[in-house]
Parts: sequence; structure tokens; C-alpha cells
Amino acid sequence: AVGALVTYGGSVYQCVQAHTSVPGWEPPNAPALWKPTQGPTPTRTPTSAPATATPTRTPTRTPTSAPATPTATPAPIGTPITVTLQPGVNGYAGVQDTCINFWYQTTNFGTKITLPIHYSYNEIVASLIRFDLSSIPRNAQVESATLSLYTSYRSIADDIVASVYRMRRPWAEMEATWQLASAGHPWGAPGANDTTVDRDATPLDQKILTRTGAWYDFNITRAVQEWVTQPSLNYGVVITGYINRSVQY
Repeated sequence: AVGALVTYGGSVYQCVQAHTSVPGWEPPNAPALWKPTQGPTPTRTPTSAPATATPTRTPTRTPTSAPATPTATPAPIGTPITVTLQPGVNGYAGVQDTCINFWYQTTNFGTKITLPIHYSYNEIVASLIRFDLSSIPRNAQVESATLSLYTSYRSIADDIVASVYRMRRPWAEMEATWQLASAGHPWGAPGANDTTVDRDATPLDQKILTRTGAWYDFNITRAVQEWVTQPSLNYGVVITGYINRSVQY
């Protein structure tokens, strides 16, 4: 009947002209008889919703720290302190000094108030000095130590090289002479010139003295650090002069 709907081959057709069923007049083959009303009947294909990623726990090894190695924390560095050791200053009376004289080989000059050095084509006069450092803690770090000497006299208008050597043996202020370190104990070589038992062979410091009325600073840090740490090794220093002429300061 006209207007009837049929489904053929998955499509829906409407009859537009009355006819009898004859092979070959199927809807796709007889457009005069049939009018398609819609495309193939959609078939719903189930579709899954996008999968929501679910995190899978992957076991992970938690690092185990090795036992901490203790790190020494440096002790706080103290504020540097300047210590001045000078006879009569702040009551300090820890200096021993004397000079030894080639021209007066058996004479002691422990009461002399100056420390001369004299060279006249040979060493004539050298001076010994020692400071008591017991007021400085034995664990102190000595950053700098200076021996300051003031020139008050010279025999002629000439220069002299002054050298400061660390002493290696004890000596007595009121007994030392050109020949003796102390009563009954001769120097290894007269004038404290044996560089194995009397004094070091290399000076701690040297300065060229060029005038009077001036201060000259000698660096003796290395020796002072040793003396502070090991007071028994504090034998002081000897100051000598050298020039190719004859001059005394």
C-alpha cells in the first residue's frame, strides 16, 4: 500500500506507488516504487568511557642513609689580642738581656742598659735578649710577633746589617761573656757562634740600620710560637751586626 514503510538491507523505504511484489522490484532496484526515508538504521556500538588512569604503586626503595660521620665543629676563633712586653710597661719585668764583647772576653755586661752591636772586619759585640712569655696561654695561636729595637747611637754615619737569631741553649744575664754562656759553661764557639749548639744558622729576620732615632721591627713569629707552646725552649735571641767596615750601633 502507498505510504507503507519497509526495511530492506538495513534501510527504511516508503512505498510511493501501489504495486505487486515482483522479483527485481526490491526497494534499492525500483526507485519509482520506493523512496528511502533515512539511512541505514544506526547500530549503537557500545563504547567504553575513556579509562581513568589509576596510578599503580610501584614499590620504590627508600634510600637508607649511612650513619652520619661526625664533623668537628671548629671552635670559635677568639678576638686577636695584642700583648706588649716592654720593661716597665704595665709592670712587666720579664726581660733578661746583656751583651758579649770580643775585646772584653771575660767581662759580663748584664747591667748595661743598651744592647750594642759592633762589627769591625770581624764580629766585636753581639747582644742577647730573652722575654718571659708565661703570661700567654700555651694553646695560643701567635699570628704575629715583632721585636722592636730603637737606635739611639752609632759610632759613625754608616749602615750595618742587624740579624736576629734564635738561641739554642740557656745563658745567664749576669754571667754570660764572650767565652761563657753561664758560669762554668762555655759557648760551643766564642761569641755564641756555634750554629749547632749556641744559635741557629739562619736568622729569623734581618734589617739594615741606617740612622739613629728610629724603630726597627724584626719578625720573630716563628720563634715566639715555639716558645709559647714549649716554654722550655725559650732561650731568647742573639742580635749580631755585619758590615765590611767598622761601625757600632
